[in-house]
Amino acid sequence: MPRRRSSPAAVAVLAAALISAACAGNNGKPENAVFITLDTFRADHLSALSRGRAATPVLDALAARGILYENAWSPIPITLPAHKSIFFGRPPHLLSTYNNGQIVASRRDHPSFVQAFRKKGFDTAAFVSLGVLTREFGTAEGFEHYEDQFPDERWYLTAEEVNRRVIPWLEARGQKPFFLWVHYSDPHDPYAPPGMPDDLALSLNGRKAGSFRIGDYAWNTVTLDLRAGENILAFETMNPYQPDPSKFSAWLDPLEFGPDEAMKDVFWEHTERWFIIPETGTRFLRNGAFLTLRCPTARRVTMRFRGQLYLTTTAVEELYRKEVEYLDGKVGELLAALDRLGLRDETAVLVAGDHGEGLGEYRLESGAIHYGHINFLEKVYLHVP
Repeated sequence: MPRRRSSPAAVAVLAAALISAACAGNNGKPENAVFITLDTFRADHLSALSRGRAATPVLDALAARGILYENAWSPIPITLPAHKSIFFGRPPHLLSTYNNGQIVASRRDHPSFVQAFRKKGFDTAAFVSLGVLTREFGTAEGFEHYEDQFPDERWYLTAEEVNRRVIPWLEARGQKPFFLWVHYSDPHDPYAPPGMPDDLALSLNGRKAGSFRIGDYAWNTVTLDLRAGENILAFETMNPYQPDPSKFSAWLDPLEFGPDEAMKDVFWEHTERWFIIPETGTRFLRNGAFLTLRCPTARRVTMRFRGQLYLTTTAVEELYRKEVEYLDGKVGELLAALDRLGLRDETAVLVAGDHGEGLGEYRLESGAIHYGHINFLEKVYLHVP
């Protein structure tokens, strides 16, 4: 059974205290330290704390080997300020960081605890998986290596992609002790665990134009060869969570055509099965929706779009659980690499969530069901593993 601690503690205090202690090592000799943050990971989905929500055998085994803090809380349910509180050991109001995207100058009198590792001669490296943690926002302080590059089509990395960067760094490192921060974010929206099939098929004038996974909320680009006159672009959505054809099955935000020169005399319109919010340009569609494009001469154009499937609360809960379980396996892959490299026994490992996630328990002022975080300070948003 894991050793358990029940004293309430903010993640900021917990992480700084435990990781800094790793600098002492056994008999005063430095050890390695790996700090793993689980973005958007609810405490009640760690099976060591809550049976039945999700299966997390890797994290459970880590808890059994060490200490499990049952009563740890994030100071704020937003990724950037939560992580800054962890690294700088101060609450958001003292860091003047309340939301993602805020750039606040660092202060010499309150450095990141990573500086303590660097001053003691540790190699310091970080690998982040969300665009809100890129270096300009202040979380790179103290790190000699900070990996924050993302594909052009999206602002996040899967845990598999993170591991493909982290493990080679471990394999190529020298003999110096190291402090390694690994940030995983797979439970975060979009709820699209790897391995899901394509969910949108496009056809132009009856011919297949492409197949895509819009559930990833990544940019997709398709080339369309328009003929002179009328063209019909049909959207077939394969949404297993919304079988009712009379209801919306997906949404696109945005949808763009180009290049401008080719589109200047092309007229296009939504003809059936769409609902558009003019203020935002968000387009909700039912399966079988199509666009009509009319042009005087044949030409090649591109369509660029991004979107998601329309999900019920039951679907959100299921996909979130699958992402948690996928992430647990990838944490196991990282720990297995430490074993393979002979580093596990001399490496202190700490895992902590940055905040939780709402899965439909609460509603916004508009009455809409809330999925995500940021908006509320209830337990599901703040209680972390």
